[in-house]
Formats: sequence, structure tokens, C-alpha cells
Amino acid sequence: MDQVMWYYQEGQQPIGPIGTEELCAKFAAGELPLTTNVYCDEIKQWAPAQTIRGFREAVPPPVPQAPAAEESTAPANVSPATLPTALPPPVKDHVIASSGAWPWTRFFARGVDVLAFKAIETVILAGLLGSFLAPLRDMLHEPGGQSIVMLGLAVAITIFGWTVFNALFVALLGTTPGKWLLGLSLRSGTGSRLTFSQAFAREWNMIFFGLGLGFPPATLILLILAYLRLMDKGDTAWDRRGGVIVQHVPCGAARVTAAFGVAIASLAIFIGSDTITALAAAHRPRFNSNAISFPTIQPQPITVMPIEMPKSPDPRIGKISGTWICTTASRSGNERFVLRDVLVLNADATFRQSLHVLDSKGKEHPELGHQWSGTWELNGDKLIQNVSLSTTNLYPVGQWGYELKDLRFDALNLQRTIEPDGFRYGGRKPLFKFQRMTATVKAE
Repeated sequence: MDQVMWYYQEGQQPIGPIGTEELCAKFAAGELPLTTNVYCDEIKQWAPAQTIRGFREAVPPPVPQAPAAEESTAPANVSPATLPTALPPPVKDHVIASSGAWPWTRFFARGVDVLAFKAIETVILAGLLGSFLAPLRDMLHEPGGQSIVMLGLAVAITIFGWTVFNALFVALLGTTPGKWLLGLSLRSGTGSRLTFSQAFAREWNMIFFGLGLGFPPATLILLILAYLRLMDKGDTAWDRRGGVIVQHVPCGAARVTAAFGVAIASLAIFIGSDTITALAAAHRPRFNSNAISFPTIQPQPITVMPIEMPKSPDPRIGKISGTWICTTASRSGNERFVLRDVLVLNADATFRQSLHVLDSKGKEHPELGHQWSGTWELNGDKLIQNVSLSTTNLYPVGQWGYELKDLRFDALNLQRTIEPDGFRYGGRKPLFKFQRMTATVKAE
């Protein structure tokens, strides 16, 4: 690897280029003080040599003063205190170092990177969860689906993606979006760009030594310790372990403003992740392979209601025909119930509807469930049910009416507007949200 070439300032004149080892020798011999300003293309600014790792170590500590009786062999123009006992080891592994701490600049740059990554992750997952990963999304929204195992898996995927995201940027560009906007970059001790493995290892060291694997008490303590070390020694534990140098160049107001803009835009995308997921899945039909079983129907006295079939078929009949299911939760005292309303609209204008009541363990209450059937028709924005058979007096025979709030291929929203006399729970006008089902219907 090519050696870094330096310039040093003598008076007001820059002198160079000069190699690292030759410049170290000048500091070691006392020809140049450590307050001398130096420059190289890697740090892109003039800085005192005493702030550069490698030059600081080039000057050895003072040696004990020789007895007065012995004559010093040092040259007349160099004091014995400045003579090196031995040349320092080669500095090719520690050529340049940070010339400052910038803790809040680094903190904000990391925050911009986190928000940018979460925004990208949100957009990608929204597309995936809206397509072939939809069963996983439905599983997470089922009762008990958001278990510790599932949440832990989601966190692990996020952390791994985050490390790969940062490592790729650092290996390819030497910086990340947030660091670039705020004038930060990463280099190895020799000033070269980090490899992917080095950048990947640095990210894991940061997650472990800087964030404590994300456990809140450990994260707060480790961040405070990292801040104190950075202000005291100019580096962090994860940079020291990997031999990584953080460089900084001044950035203008435009870049700082752009960093704030990226952070706010990324935060907006992340907060709106549920909306993005819903939009991505809006046109995807939902399927369920579970068979639907109907209990035995107990005949009840019926009253036949005459109906008039429409003279011409409504084109919406084909769109609305099929099997629909609406699942809601209810509570009675301390017990929680799940109400599953299954509506079958046949193309021949007949319908069958059943209500299943499940307890918190998924066991069905046969005495609470019931069925009713008859004929149906569309009248403007109304769905009319003419019930001619019902298994309970709680839902009497007669005419029921629903307003079509929404009709899509996979979604049907109905609000009850007409109820027959004798309905026990009348006057509530609830809104039912049905989803289309494609399943094997089993009648008993």
C-alpha cells in the first residue's frame, strides 16, 4: 500500500511532500516540535502534529539525566532529553487519527442513518407484507400472534439488516449517508478505506459495546461511558478495537439542513408504515383454507314473505356473490368472546348466514350460535335480506336492510339500517366489515 505523504509548515511556508517515517524521525530527533502544523490528503486540513496518532508516539519520554562527571556524547545543538533511546516502531498501522471528538455530530449522524434505514426497511417490508409475506402479517395480527419469539425475530432481522446496510456504505464509499452529510468518514489506521468485514465487525462492536444489544439500562450507561471516553481519549471502544479512525471536515449549513430534512422525511415514512402496508395489501385477495362447518339447523315456524325479483339482473350481483366472513371481539363480564359471522350470498338470490360464538380458548358455544336464511336482493345502495328461516327468536324472520358502505373484490362493509319487529338488539345500527373467503363449505 502506498505510504501517506505529508506536508509540514515551517514559518508560513508549506514544505513537502515527505514520507511518514521521515517526518516521524524529524519529530523524534527534535528537529520539529509537535506543535508544527501538518497536512495530508487523508485528513484534508492542517492540524498540529500532537493531535495525530503516530506523531505523538514518535517523541520518546525524557531519559534520566547523566551524571555531571560523565561527558555527554550528544551533539551540541540537541539536549539529551530529546534524544530517542530508539526509533518508534513503524507507524504504518497508526498513520492518522481523529483531530477532535465531535460527539454530538457523530450522534446526530448515527440518528440520521438509523431513520434512513428504517424508512427503507419500511418501504421494502410494506411491499413484501402486502404480497407473498401476507400470511406472516396476518399471523402477527391474530390474537397471540405477537409473541416474544416473533418480536425477537423481527428485531434480529432489523439489527442484521442495519449492520449490512452500514457496512456496505462504509466499504464502498468510506462513509454513510448521515456521516457524509455531516462531514464524517471512516478510515483504517493507514488511511485506507475499510473492507466490508472490517466495517461489519465495527458495527457489531458498536451494537455490543455502545448499545448493549439494545437493553435500555445497559444502552444508557454504555452511551454515557462512550461519551466520556470520546471526550477524554478522542476515540470509542469499538473504534479502538477495530483500529478505525473517524475523520471530520467542516460542513456547511446546506448539509446540516439536508441532514435534518432526511431525518424528518425518514421519520414520516416510518410513522406511516401501517398506512403503506395497508395500501400495498389493498388489492390482494385474502384466502383461508380452513373449512367452515355449520351446526344442524333446528326448524322453526316460518312465514313466507313474497318478493319481486328484479326485471334485469344487477351487474353487482356477480361481484357480491360468494362467501364472506366478519370476525369481531366481544366481552361479557370478565369473559372474552370472538364472534364469527359467515354470510353466503348465492348468485340465485338465496343466502345463508350463521353466527358462531367462540370463547377465549377457541371453543364454540353451540347454544349461543344461530343461523338464518332466505333470499336477498340489491336495491340501489341497499342490500335487502328477506329472512324466511331462523333458528332463534332473537333474530326473527322478516326483512333486514343494510347500506353498502364499501364493495370490493375482497372487502364488503355493511351497516344495518332496516330491522324487523321483535329484534332483541334493535336500534344499534352496527357496521360489519366482511372479508371474502375461498374455502370448502361443509354443511351438516
